[in-house]
Amino acid sequence: MAFYIGLDGGGTKTKCVIVDNQMNVLSELVGGPSNFLVFGVDEVTESLFNLITDSIKQAGINTSEIDSVLLGTAGAGRREDAERLEKSFIQKVTEVNLPIKKFVVESDARIALEGAFSGKSGSILIAGTGSIMFGKD
Repeated sequence: MAFYIGLDGGGTKTKCVIVDNQMNVLSELVGGPSNFLVFGVDEVTESLFNLITDSIKQAGINTSEIDSVLLGTAGAGRREDAERLEKSFIQKVTEVNLPIKKFVVESDARIALEGAFSGKSGSILIAGTGSIMFGKD
């Protein structure tokens, strides 16, 4: 069976959820902030690593069964910035021999938009630690 990890992060906290193919929630934990433009790539990489490994332990699954990990976080609006965090995290899991097949970083606005409208047209306004309006037609 394949499992998926979704992380919703920002300037104050990051929520991590593990689900199976039927979207059954196996683990749900909250960790520190994941805005790497504010807190730095190294600090956020370490925080995400700890949150993900704690979540995997809580779910009682094997890391090799994780099909993909998606982080939607503040600060990831530019692809080149998101890639810096992706590379740092992939390097970390490679160093400790943790088999994560796919790790992708997206803007928190993008995941909020897709979640709110199930991939259809719409717009969202985020007014939290930071603010943004985002939409698609």
